[in-house]
Amino acid sequence: MKKTLNRIRPATAIFLFAFLIFFQAVNAQQLTGSAVSNGAATVSGGNYTGYVSAGQMATYLYSNGTQIATQGIILNQISSEVEFTFELVGTLTESQALKSGTVQIKSAVAINSGPPLAFATVNLVDAETGVIFASTQTDENGYFQFPAVPYRIFYFLVNTTEIPQNPVVLDFQSNIFVKEVVVNGEVGAGGISATVAVIPENTCSPGQPGYKVWFLDYDGDGYGNPGFWVGQCTQPVGYVLNNLDPDDNNKLIIPKSEMVCLKIKVSKGWNIFSSNGVLATPDVKYVFQRFIDRNSLSKIQDESGNSLENWGIFGGWKNNINNIAPTEGYKIKVIENDSVEICGLPVAFPYPIPLSQGWNIMGFPQTIPFNGLDVVQQLINKGTLSKVQDESGNSIEDWGIFGGWKNGIGEFTPGKGYSIKVKTEDTLWIYSSYPKSTAIKPAEIAATHFKPAYTGNGLDHVNINMVGLPLNIFKSGDELAVFDGGICVGATKVTQGNITSQTISVVASSKDNQGMPGFTEGNPFTLKYWDSAQNTEIVLYPEILAGQATFNRNESTVASLEKYAVTGVPVVANIIENEIRCYPNPFNDRVNIEINLRKDSQVQVEIMNQLGQRVNVILTKKLLNSGMNNLSWDGRNANMQQVSKGIYHVLISVDGELVNRKVVFSRQ
Repeated sequence: MKKTLNRIRPATAIFLFAFLIFFQAVNAQQLTGSAVSNGAATVSGGNYTGYVSAGQMATYLYSNGTQIATQGIILNQISSEVEFTFELVGTLTESQALKSGTVQIKSAVAINSGPPLAFATVNLVDAETGVIFASTQTDENGYFQFPAVPYRIFYFLVNTTEIPQNPVVLDFQSNIFVKEVVVNGEVGAGGISATVAVIPENTCSPGQPGYKVWFLDYDGDGYGNPGFWVGQCTQPVGYVLNNLDPDDNNKLIIPKSEMVCLKIKVSKGWNIFSSNGVLATPDVKYVFQRFIDRNSLSKIQDESGNSLENWGIFGGWKNNINNIAPTEGYKIKVIENDSVEICGLPVAFPYPIPLSQGWNIMGFPQTIPFNGLDVVQQLINKGTLSKVQDESGNSIEDWGIFGGWKNGIGEFTPGKGYSIKVKTEDTLWIYSSYPKSTAIKPAEIAATHFKPAYTGNGLDHVNINMVGLPLNIFKSGDELAVFDGGICVGATKVTQGNITSQTISVVASSKDNQGMPGFTEGNPFTLKYWDSAQNTEIVLYPEILAGQATFNRNESTVASLEKYAVTGVPVVANIIENEIRCYPNPFNDRVNIEINLRKDSQVQVEIMNQLGQRVNVILTKKLLNSGMNNLSWDGRNANMQQVSKGIYHVLISVDGELVNRKVVFSRQ
C-alpha cells in the first residue's frame, strides 16, 4: 500500500527529510490551492492537505472540500505495516510536539530512472542539535534499515555523489500503530515542504478530526480490538482503541484514558529522575537509547545498586535495572546536559509507594508540582519519616528544638526522584491533590569564594546543619564551606535569612567511582568560614549536637557555633591556624587526635577530666614537623586502667598556645 506525493527534482546531491511521529491530536489546516489533476499528474504551486482514516482512501482536498486526488492506502488493520512512498526534496518541517515511542524504519533510496543508489550513506540527524545519532549504508539495491529508532524529531540525510538532477524516491516501511496520518504538503515551483505525523484518533471524513473510529470489544476484556472496527461517526457499543494497547493484551491500559508525557531534563553530572506514569515501553535502556547513541550517558542506578552502564569489551551496555516503575526514582549521571521525553498512562490515585526500612529512592508520579512537606506529612504524622533529600542534597528533616521539620526542598516536581529514609517499613500514598499551601524554599546563593570540587548536583550528600550562628561575627555575604582534607566538598553563602534564624545548612557531596571528587565516607570534616569584609579564611570547630564529626552518606550532623558568640573568631583564629580535630566523638574504643601544623612546632598533648585533673599524657613536649600528625588515646589513664565513661578534655599546646577539645568516652 503506497501513498505518493507528486515528483519534484532535487536541487543538490544532499537532501534532508524530516520524519516525525507523535501522539497528540493535530488539527490540520486546509489551505487554498490551485488546479491539480488526479493520480500522479503534476501539482502546481499551492497548499494542500491530505487525510488518511481507517477503512478510507487517502484524499487530497482544496480548502473548499473539493477532492483533488485519491491514492490507494487503507488502514483497516491499525497495527499492520504501512508503506509510505515519498518523492521529495528539500527540508521537511515538523511540529515540536514530540512524544516518545519506537519506530522500525526500512527504506529504499532509488532514483526515478537508472540504477538504485547503492552504498550511499544515510544518516539520522537530531533536529534540535544537528548531531548525527545513527548512520548506515544502502545495499546494492538501494535499501537501508534503522531498527528501533527512538521517537524524536530527526532528519534523514542521504549523502552521495551519485544523486543526479532528477527525483529521488524514499520508500518507508514502518511498523507503527497508525491511528491517522496527516500529510501537509506545501507544493511550490521548485521545492516541497511537508510534515508526517501519527496522531491519536482516526477521522470519519476528511477535515473532521473531532470524530473517532471506534473498535468493538470483541473478546469482552474491556479493550477495543483493532480487528473489529466501526467506521461510522456515531458512537457504537464498544471501546476506543487506546494507542498503547494495539495488541489488545496490555492490562495496564485503561480504556479511554489519555497518555501523559513528560520531558525529563538532566544536567551534567548526577541527577535523580522518575516517571509520572506507566510507560508503554518501560525498559530503561530503550528509554535512554538516544543518550547512549549521543555518548552522553555515563550510568543509571536504582536504589538497590542495579545499574545500566557500559561494560566495554566485557559486554557493552548492560541493563540490570530492566523496567522503569512509577514508584521508583533512579540516579543518572550524564556527560553533558540532555533531555528525553517519556509518555505513559497516568497512575490511579491514591497511588501507593512502598518504602523499605532505611533509604529508598522514590518516584513522584504526578503531573504538577506540590509542596514536598505536604506530600510526606502523612509519614511525619505516623513518626516513620527520618529524612528526604533531592538530587542536590537539599533536605526535609527535623531540626528539633531549632525549628522542627524544615522543608529545604520546596516543591516535589514531576520527573524528579527523591531519596527518602524511613524508620520502619511503610507506604507513602500519592494523592491527586494536596491542600493549597506555598512551599517557600530557603533562598540559596552560590558561594563565590569557596569552589566545591564536584560537578553539577553532586551525589549522596551529607547535610551539615549549623545552629547558634554568632550575630557578632556572621554577616550576609560571608561564606561557609565543608572540606575533606584539602578538598572543598560543599559551600554556601550566608544570607539575611540565615542571620535572622541563626541557622544555616551546608550540603556536602561524596565522590563517585568514576572520577568525580567529593568526600570519602568516614573521613572527618573541616568547617571553614570566609569573612567577606576581611577576605580571610578561618577554621571553625563547632560543637557536635547530633550525628558525627565524620562524613556519612545521606545523613546529617547538627552542630553549634554558639561558643563563638562569647570567644569571638579572632581569638580562636590566633591559636588555631593549625587545624586540630578529635574523632570519632563520642568514642568507645579509641579517639584519634589529628594535628595539622602550618609549620614545625613544639607540641604537648594531655588528657584532663572534668575537674581539671591530669588523666594521662599522650605526648610530652616534642618538636613535630609541619603537616599532618596523628596521635590517639585509648581511654586509659597513666596506670593503663580504663577510665570511667564521661566527658574528658584533650589539652593541646602548640608553641605555648593552648587548645582544648572536649571528647566523650562512652564505653560501658
